[in-house]
Amino acid sequence: MFLLDDARPAPSPALEHGESSNVVAVLPSGALLSTSLTELSVRERLVGLLDLARRVERARREQLLWLDLSPDLVWRSGSALYPVAVWRVARLGLADSVVGEPWGGACSPPECALGQPASASSPLFSWARLAQQLVGPTELPGVWRAVLEACLRTDPLERLASLEEVFEELEAAMEPTIDPEGREGAWGRVAGRSDRGPLRSEQEDRWTAWVGADGARGLAAVADGMGGGVFGGLAAEWALAGLVQASEAPTDMVDACRQAILATSRRIQRFREALQLLECMGTTVVALIWEGSGRTVLHAGDSRAYRAPAGAPRFELETRDHAPVDGGATGGVTNAVDGGEVLVEANSWQAVPAGERWLLCSDGFWSPAETVGLFDRTAPEDVNDPGRLLASVRQAEEEQLSLLQIADNATVVLVELHPLQEGRKETTE
Repeated sequence: MFLLDDARPAPSPALEHGESSNVVAVLPSGALLSTSLTELSVRERLVGLLDLARRVERARREQLLWLDLSPDLVWRSGSALYPVAVWRVARLGLADSVVGEPWGGACSPPECALGQPASASSPLFSWARLAQQLVGPTELPGVWRAVLEACLRTDPLERLASLEEVFEELEAAMEPTIDPEGREGAWGRVAGRSDRGPLRSEQEDRWTAWVGADGARGLAAVADGMGGGVFGGLAAEWALAGLVQASEAPTDMVDACRQAILATSRRIQRFREALQLLECMGTTVVALIWEGSGRTVLHAGDSRAYRAPAGAPRFELETRDHAPVDGGATGGVTNAVDGGEVLVEANSWQAVPAGERWLLCSDGFWSPAETVGLFDRTAPEDVNDPGRLLASVRQAEEEQLSLLQIADNATVVLVELHPLQEGRKETTE
C-alpha cells in the first residue's frame, strides 16, 4: 500500500525513495472511505475533499500522480482523507509514465483508459470524480461545481492542472455567503421572491437584505447572474456577499458598496483566469442603500429599481438600463460585473420623506411586467407580497405571451421605509 503522508517532516517520503513510485508510510487509525461514507455530513465530505486536494497538490509538486481516488482507494481518519493505491501511481515527467495496461477505474481519468501517459492534470480529474460521488450536484456550492467542471475537461491540456489559486475560494464556499430572507421592524420592511421559470435549469438570480441594529442603515439588492450553468449564480452570490460585507463596515456605506462591486469584478477575473474559463461569467446588480433620510441606488446592467414616494399613484423607473441601443433585441447588456471594467451608476436622494416604496427586480420580472402593463394598473399601496406579484406576472405571461418569453429567471424585492421615532432603537433579527 502506497501513501504520501504529508504529516511527516521533510524530506518527504517521495524524495526519500528517489525515482520510485513506491511511497510507504504508516496509516493513521481510520477506515477506507467506501466503508465509512455514511458517517459523514455534506460539510464533512467537503472538508475531507479539500484536505485530500491539498495532499494531491503536494504529491504533484514532488512529481507523484495519484490516478485513481475511488472511495475504496482513499483512507479516512477523522476529517482527513489520504490517497492510497496498490499500483495506480505515476511519476510526472517520464515519457513511459503509464500505469500498467490500459484500465479505467471508477474515478480514473480518460487517458488511463486509453493507456496514454498521465499528466499533471490527471490527479485532479480523479479528485473531481470522487467529489461528484461524495456530494450531489444540488448540495455542491457554486464555486465547487465550477472548479469540478474545469477539472473534468476531457482534454488534459484544457483541464485545470492545479488548485493552488482557488483553494481559498473552495474553503470560503463551505460557509453561507448571503441570506435571502426578508427583514421587518419599525423602520419598515424588505420582502423578496425568486422564481426559476418553466424552462431554466438553473436559478441564477440572487437577492439579499441587510439592516443595521438601529434600522437607520440598510441595504436591499438583486443580482441577475449571466453566463449559463453555475457561473452566473456564483457571480451573483459574490456581488451580494460583497455588498453585505461592505454595509457592515463603519464607513461611508455608499462608497464601500461601490468599491465592493468593483472588487467583485476583479474577483471574477481572477477566478476565470485560474480556471481558464472561456464561458461568460458575470452578473448585473441593483442595490438600494438607505442611511437616515438619504437614499442611493447603485446599479450595473439591466436590473432595475422602481420608486413610489408616499401617496404616489404608481411606481416610476429610477435606473437606466445598460443594454444595447436596440433595447436588448440583440440580447445581453453593455455593462456588467463580469471581470472587466464596470460602470457603477449611482442615483441619490437626500432628506426623503419616509413612507416611500421601492421595487428592485431582474429583467426576468420587469420585462414581462411592462409587457402586460403591471406598473400602469397596480397601485403601490396594493403591492405587499412579492410572491403574489410574481405569480400575477407569470399568469399574465401565460395568457398573453408565448412560452419562450416566460423562460427567464425572475426576482422581485419590495422595500417599504417608515419614519423612526427620534432616539428609538430598532433591533432586527
